[in-house]
Amino acid sequence: MLVLSRNQGETIHAGGVVIHVVRVKGGRVRIGIQAEKEVKILRGELIDVPRRTDGGDSDDSGAD
Repeated sequence: MLVLSRNQGETIHAGGVVIHVVRVKGGRVRIGIQAEKEVKILRGELIDVPRRTDGGDSDDSGAD
């Protein structure tokens, strides 16, 4: 992992994606991401959530 320090108003360029540091306030950083429409951008917590398709608790034991 590459860790960079940036100040408000600075940017990071990564493979055709530009990340803008819009605001730093307290312990939060507000960023803007500039990329082509074809580039899919997701928040990390959306990637790590297992998808549920049954709408409820699942029991995969096969017993009825």
